[in-house]
Amino acid sequence: MESNGRQIQFGLIIIVFLSSLIVHVIQLYPIRPIEFYYFAPYLNAYIIFMVSLFVMALVLRINYLIIPKTKKSKNIQRGLVSASLLIALGFIALSFNAYKWIDSRGIHMNPFFSLKVNFVEWKEIVKVEQVNQEKSGMTKPDHLGFYISRWFHN
Repeated sequence: MESNGRQIQFGLIIIVFLSSLIVHVIQLYPIRPIEFYYFAPYLNAYIIFMVSLFVMALVLRINYLIIPKTKKSKNIQRGLVSASLLIALGFIALSFNAYKWIDSRGIHMNPFFSLKVNFVEWKEIVKVEQVNQEKSGMTKPDHLGFYISRWFHN
């Protein structure tokens, strides 16, 4: 019976580790409004999602390698593993909630450690500037700079 549990745990370790390499690219586009012009998660959301899955695989691997001798040490190990997995799941949940999108009402931004969406209406934006980058003799758009009335003074 213990052997079956260890085989399942080893399979789970492999699945979570492989998921840490590819799933973050697919999963970070949460359900969002249909009418938007631009949507993107922050780069740190991808990285934190990937690292959280990797840490989960690492914790499960350590748990797999360490076989406790007493019931007390087994309970301590289960508690530490459970706490570690819950913390990693919390970071994964926060990475799903870190995004920015532009729609007809304005710009919506939700940074990583925030549960509140920062919203800027179009009427608050006083200037939009396209920054170009020259590379190999070609000029290409690099990014847009939005100047907001509450932060920008002429």
